[in-house]
Amino acid sequence: MKLPIWVHQVQTSYLQSPLGASDVGLPFSAIYGKAADGLNFMSTWDSHPSGVDGLAAVVMRDKAHEAEGGREYIPWVVPRGAQPSWSPARYIEKEAQLAAQIALAGAGPGETPVVILDLEPHYHGGATPQFWRSDLMSASERVTAVRQWVARFHSLQPDGEIWLAVDAREPHLTSVQFSTWLDAMESRGMQTRIMPMIYWTDFQIGARAAI
Repeated sequence: MKLPIWVHQVQTSYLQSPLGASDVGLPFSAIYGKAADGLNFMSTWDSHPSGVDGLAAVVMRDKAHEAEGGREYIPWVVPRGAQPSWSPARYIEKEAQLAAQIALAGAGPGETPVVILDLEPHYHGGATPQFWRSDLMSASERVTAVRQWVARFHSLQPDGEIWLAVDAREPHLTSVQFSTWLDAMESRGMQTRIMPMIYWTDFQIGARAAI
């Protein structure tokens, strides 16, 4: 039996983990690796040589994991949807464009471009707002932002897929406009996958009971 594994920052996901500095030979079928947060590649925070610092690094990660017994590499990103001092439409365009480029870079020959979106409310993670910035948008603007995000991604990768990783507890689904994401993707016939988050440090109960 093999399972996919999530990698946040390489310098901490491996070097501070019981796995050690290498996962070669371990039963992982795929690596879900973080590539970007908003418009910033992970090298902004991850100083490890394998940290993603651009699209070429995403291509290299895909090839490297493929060489490790045929592991699949799927990149994931954190969409923010809005940022201070940016016009809403312009920010959406740039962020969705980057995600589409990352999806393509992470797809090997003949593979479907896929990107995983880590959809979490902005107030997670401490005092500094991050993740999906619903705090910067009105209710109607949030819906518009999601639709524009999906439309831009789809225009660049019409055969691409978006997988949604979400905290499946209310009100966390509502605050990231989860149903709007589903509707927007379904209207374009896009394939997707729903991946509920179950952090032991948050839930501390069984997986099924948590959702």
